[in-house]
Amino acid sequence: MVYIRINISEKTNRIINEIKKEYGFKNKGQVIDFVAEWFENTYLKNERKYKKKINKIRKRLE
Repeated sequence: MVYIRINISEKTNRIINEIKKEYGFKNKGQVIDFVAEWFENTYLKNERKYKKKINKIRKRLE
């Protein structure tokens, strides 16, 4: 397990809390693991198909 400290926007915090509540996770770390795994299974395996969408999101976050 890795310990990290991050800064996130209020919007991201609200989304993480909503996912935590909806799926019954005990902490935000579990939510981040869930979202990372979901992202891997949904997008990274089909990266070519979703590359434009990923880049669009990435640009918005910069």
